[in-house]
Amino acid sequence: MRMFLVAIGLMLAMGAPLSAGDVDEHSVAADAKWLVEVNLDAARESTIGKAFRAAVLKNDKAKQRLEAAGKAMGLNLAKDIHGLLLYDRRFVHERGVAIIRADADIERLTAFVEKLPDYKKTDVNGRPFHTFTHKKHNRPGHPVTVCLHDKGIVMGRDASDVATAVKVLDGKSPSLMSVNSPLGRMNTSREASPPGTILHVRAVGLDEQTVPFKSPIVRQSKSFVMEAGESDGKAFARASLTADSSEVAQQIKAVVEGYIAVAKLQCGDNEEAKKMFRAAKVSVDDDVVTVHWKGPAERLLRIIEKQVKRHAGSEHGKKHGSRANSNERK
Repeated sequence: MRMFLVAIGLMLAMGAPLSAGDVDEHSVAADAKWLVEVNLDAARESTIGKAFRAAVLKNDKAKQRLEAAGKAMGLNLAKDIHGLLLYDRRFVHERGVAIIRADADIERLTAFVEKLPDYKKTDVNGRPFHTFTHKKHNRPGHPVTVCLHDKGIVMGRDASDVATAVKVLDGKSPSLMSVNSPLGRMNTSREASPPGTILHVRAVGLDEQTVPFKSPIVRQSKSFVMEAGESDGKAFARASLTADSSEVAQQIKAVVEGYIAVAKLQCGDNEEAKKMFRAAKVSVDDDVVTVHWKGPAERLLRIIEKQVKRHAGSEHGKKHGSRANSNERK
């Protein structure tokens, strides 16, 4: 299981064709409360994705792990995994399902899963379900159930969640394409995701009593949508939050603008970073707060690279200082 998750996390490092990346609403249950989709095809073709790919391929150890994972699972990591979709019908910690879009060799992938700890196989509505224990370093493991569906690899901690998701994929349960689905685009007249979208997040019912979030902003909001990606060399991000009232929307706008102002102050004399924050625009339309940002992807990459180098230098300094202090004590 660990190799499987590592492989997914490093998919950005391998090349694949660009796709529009809109959410496949046929795959999500009609009563879903939230969803997150990561389009790996679009991510790998982005400026940051290409830079990450080059960095990973320079690392022999990371490259060997990718190759080993691909061989073990029977997947061509350069093109076979296209995206990851997560959703749940409630807000509960460590529940819900993940659907991995992949051109998988089911026989080889089944053989890989059968070798995992505490493996057992059951039949659910005519489909094989595979359950095993996901082991963690120095912590107790937890069960995971997987269905190797022809429309995606469906996995979750709870077998009933996986069974429900499979029924949606099989067309036996309603999906977001149902007119009465609060999260669906048909019910909300939500536009399709723009080309190049890498990350898409959607949530409804944030102000319900059962939602575990303590944030006052979340508790006074009804729904949230966010999209981020890259198109024509421009990175973009757009988030819209529907508040409980127009008054709350204005308050949230003030809070967001405050965060942006603080971020600009923390940039110091880094004018390039300041320009990126200045590009963020916050607006309010009745009870809807919208934050929109767009900027050159190359500039964003340079800022990220500077932050990574600064962090790496800081960590190196801590280790070096720790060794020096240790030697002095000796």
